[in-house]
Amino acid sequence: VGSEMCIRDSAGAAGTNTVFVVRFDGDRFGSRAREAGLPEEELAKFKSAVSALIEVGPRGAYRSAVVYAGGDENMFVAATKSVEDVLAVLRNVRRLFTSTLGTTISAGVVAARYKMPMYHIARLANEAAEAAKAAGRDAVALLYAKSLLSREFGVAKFSDLDEFLRAARRYLDERPPLPEEPQCRDAALSHLLPGLPKGEAAAAFMINTALLMEL
Repeated sequence: VGSEMCIRDSAGAAGTNTVFVVRFDGDRFGSRAREAGLPEEELAKFKSAVSALIEVGPRGAYRSAVVYAGGDENMFVAATKSVEDVLAVLRNVRRLFTSTLGTTISAGVVAARYKMPMYHIARLANEAAEAAKAAGRDAVALLYAKSLLSREFGVAKFSDLDEFLRAARRYLDERPPLPEEPQCRDAALSHLLPGLPKGEAAAAFMINTALLMEL
């Protein structure tokens, strides 16, 4: 997934040593594209528009590179100081999928130090995308890979992202103590997640988001 030197340089330009590898798929893309009757020329323009949204990003400190953008399956690498930038890109991409094809996306986001092997982060991003699909699609699965053994994916629906971001900011303000056992964290953080789905995946998404807001 890209050269190690290019990734290091991108992270340096963004002022961080953390990179995000993102895999997202158009939900039921093939059937939606056939139903929409998009000719090949229009489909090519759509794919180019997806790449442009990824590359431009929301801020000047954001750096990214498209690994592949095929509509159905897509992957990119981004260097930025906050996961909010990556989530903003994904929401823009989702809006394009919805307005053009009437469908949504399922995404896997993995953040790690740029020195971690890229092939490993890419494999985790693929696993995260599958976790988002398993959660009912139209979702984001997020992992902060602090080590090669990290596997605690957090999952959130796109419709809940704003509330999860607010909960993550409250978490940073309070810094509540966390039980070591993941299955106990939902109860410990329930006051931060009113009206949001409960469970280990929701708590993990909020915690991972909070940690990745301050890189």
